[in-house]
Amino acid sequence: MLKKYVLAGGPCSGKTEVLQALQKRGFYCLNEVARYLIHQERNKSGNENFKPSEDIVMFQKKLLATQTEWERDVPSNIEKLFSDRGVIDGIAFLNVNNKEIFPGLLEAAKKANYSKIFYLDMLKNYSKDEFRQESEEEARRIHQIIGEVYKSHDYDLIRIPEMGVEERVEMILKEIKNDDYSI
Repeated sequence: MLKKYVLAGGPCSGKTEVLQALQKRGFYCLNEVARYLIHQERNKSGNENFKPSEDIVMFQKKLLATQTEWERDVPSNIEKLFSDRGVIDGIAFLNVNNKEIFPGLLEAAKKANYSKIFYLDMLKNYSKDEFRQESEEEARRIHQIIGEVYKSHDYDLIRIPEMGVEERVEMILKEIKNDDYSI
């Protein structure tokens, strides 16, 4: 049975770097769908300044459809999947923007069935990039709400403190090692 692990946390918590390190170790990984969609939208429209917040509900609907498709298309021989964010993150981003949660997202969140949520602490040196445009204060608020939303969906968060990428990966691998022996 496929075990799905989510790397969760606010902007600039190191999820992408940890995911890349896991991928280098041979794990099947799903990149952050939001970055993919933003890049796709900017290329399609020629609007290099496109921001999901312009229509956050529509963006989250596209994100949910893509995330669901990517998770559904995982090859059947894969036993462990790491994902940079999960469908539940969409609820957090709608909450941050004071938008109503649409029914399809709630249904997907209930069916997500993630094995473990690794909640990565934010990095001390916050920096923006072409996709991460929030202020540090906004990023910290997003981080907090993401944690709250996962907890409200009955997930225990496994906190991954700020440390070197390889140390974070080792901590994650130690946590999933026990899954290999479950009865």
